[in-house]
Amino acid sequence: MQKFAGNLHFWRRKGIFITTATFTKEAKDFVSRIDNRIILIDGETLALLMIENNVGVTSLESYEIKKICSDFFNRCLNKNKYALRNL
Repeated sequence: MQKFAGNLHFWRRKGIFITTATFTKEAKDFVSRIDNRIILIDGETLALLMIENNVGVTSLESYEIKKICSDFFNRCLNKNKYALRNL
């Protein structure tokens, strides 16, 4: 991490460091103390970003969730009350 941050000092002020594993507490602490802005992306975050952005993943199933429209049933109920009164 220190070499990465050192290279940023010469070329850029921002960087992204990606690993498929995890970062040590020391690495996270180091990044929080330096002037350069480094974004750390660990394996779990990388997987979530890939899923969210459809990179390297395929959808197997999708579900449609429906909500009952109470207005529809209230209108039907009101019409039936009116019809029953006129019998």
